[in-house]
Amino acid sequence: DRLEPEFSDIPGQWGSIWIAKGSSGNTINHMTLRNASIGILVEGDDLLNSPTIYIKDSQIYNSTNYNLFAEGAYINAENVVLGSAGISSLHCQLGGNYSFTHNTIANYWNKGFRNTPAVVISNFDLLNTDNVGDLTRVDFKNSIIDGSNDFELSLLPNNQNAFDYNLMNCFLKFSTRDVQFTDPLYDFESSDKYNNLILNGQPDYFNPNTDDFRIGLDSDAVDAGDINIASTLPLDILGNERTTRSDLGAYQANSRD
Repeated sequence: DRLEPEFSDIPGQWGSIWIAKGSSGNTINHMTLRNASIGILVEGDDLLNSPTIYIKDSQIYNSTNYNLFAEGAYINAENVVLGSAGISSLHCQLGGNYSFTHNTIANYWNKGFRNTPAVVISNFDLLNTDNVGDLTRVDFKNSIIDGSNDFELSLLPNNQNAFDYNLMNCFLKFSTRDVQFTDPLYDFESSDKYNNLILNGQPDYFNPNTDDFRIGLDSDAVDAGDINIASTLPLDILGNERTTRSDLGAYQANSRD
């Protein structure tokens, strides 16, 4: 609502797009959403029989708290950019069913301190651990999970409910240079959960500080995508063709000229 230039980059100016429990079959295409408290809040119906929401060719960024917050929802997201946010770019709790294909999830929040990863996945409510749900699936395919922190992925199972996750042909920021991880959830050598993972590579964004997550030709994401996955999304978020070669994330690489 505020059209003055000084308000163009101020987070928290409005609340959220709220998909309430019981609503399903929602579709969002070609949307740019910014400066919210929570960009999209999605409450699932716990049945997971049909998608709560299908999001394609859209970008959400500069939210005070979360860009996409889901509770027990069924979400398909294709060619989606979830940029910087004050807490997490993507937070999924109480389980659910999620598919993220050719997504760029990158949190370079520079408006305060952030200690939460860009992506948080759990099968319980972090504020009420008695409130639980089955995570029947969360898949990241040909996608980027990145940010300015050392660890940009948090997997939080309660060891009681289902917790099924998979990263296929993805770029992941998860620096273990100062920490010894023994948790099998982060066994990146496991082909059961991680396939063709690029760990702590060079993303070569145009300008992450302004949420410009287009990638340059020096990015490690170039040509790293599975072409069979890409064939289901033959165009990137800007309409560039990716059928003969596939880069990771929502954008095909371009020259900066």
